[in-house]
Amino acid sequence: MKIALVTYALEIGGVESMLHLLSGYFRAKHHEVVLVETSTKGVWSEYLTREGESVVSILISPWESRLHHVKRIAHHLQSYDVILLNDAPFAQSIVGLLPPRSVVMAIVHNALPSMVRNAIANLEALHQIVAVSPALQEEIERSIGEASLGVTTIANGVVTPQNYSRANRVYQVGEELKLLYVGRVEHHQKGVEYLPTIIEQVLAQGGEAIHLSVIGDGESMESLREEIQRLQLTAHISLLGSREHSEVIAMMEHHHIVLMPSHYEGHPIVLMEAMAQGMVPLVTRLTGHTDHVVEEGESGYLFPLERLPDGFADRIIALQGNPLLLQHNAYQAWKQIATHFSADEMGRAYLELIEGVGSSPRPRSGEVVLSLLGDLPWLWHLLVRPVRKIARWLGVWEHLVRL
Repeated sequence: MKIALVTYALEIGGVESMLHLLSGYFRAKHHEVVLVETSTKGVWSEYLTREGESVVSILISPWESRLHHVKRIAHHLQSYDVILLNDAPFAQSIVGLLPPRSVVMAIVHNALPSMVRNAIANLEALHQIVAVSPALQEEIERSIGEASLGVTTIANGVVTPQNYSRANRVYQVGEELKLLYVGRVEHHQKGVEYLPTIIEQVLAQGGEAIHLSVIGDGESMESLREEIQRLQLTAHISLLGSREHSEVIAMMEHHHIVLMPSHYEGHPIVLMEAMAQGMVPLVTRLTGHTDHVVEEGESGYLFPLERLPDGFADRIIALQGNPLLLQHNAYQAWKQIATHFSADEMGRAYLELIEGVGSSPRPRSGEVVLSLLGDLPWLWHLLVRPVRKIARWLGVWEHLVRL
């Protein structure tokens, strides 16, 4: 099969990592795979090309309209057997122009209203919508109501070592317990301001041999640094800034526990990557997001929001004093990802879904969904902003957008 993995741009993030892994699985099964950018050239475009990916960038020219641009996208996608759309509204708009034989699915990675809205456009022309978590599947099903289109969950997978590597590295009481936080350093979503309090409470309960490394950057970095200094925790917390992905994975191999005190998440790739390296996760219980990955008491520990940060500190103390439990949890964490959330499991699920729906051609309208193209889709791209500004100044904007 010839497969297109389509997105708006190949930036750095979980979606791009998922596409790279999925492409690798498909290519290993002897399918032809192309990554297609449809809005802008992302910062990972050249990196993924160097990694062996075929990348096609169909970008808008200042001297063409968005309508002309999306028809060029449609022309390119005519030759593909399978098209997987990942928050690509321009490509989503032209599904009605594709051959009935083409299998087209929309993959939803986040519950942002814009992402859901993009994915459910052209419903009658899609074969399936795929959500990356059960909670997201429920959100999409609510959005489409009684529509006959199927929605299913396929969790994003991660690279998982085939063998458990920590069998001969048993933590000993008195040894420094190494904790890790990886992610954007901000509090509204990620809850990073709980981290100093967690460490302070562990120390107050006698857990002296403990160290937390924080990898990432963000708007809360300065306030986090000030709180660490205020609580005199600089010997126990290191702020390491952003690191290359390969370096992060290498550091995970030498840490015991990953902390994720988030207020909300999508499908947290970092959580699964840490578990794949044998780290024990302590995470907020987020229904349909974290609780379908972590098995309470076995592959990690889940805490309701009202237990932040006390629950984290209490569990760290418990694990610090029970090396056998820590080792058991670490093995179960690796096993959970290797069994259910590996990149191969993800790839197999997508291929099975594609093969299952491929025998049922979908009707195609032959039309473009203009609502996905923004204002004045028939106008040269470089003129849209100045024309919009002038039309609003003249008071004729409402009339113009109805043309």
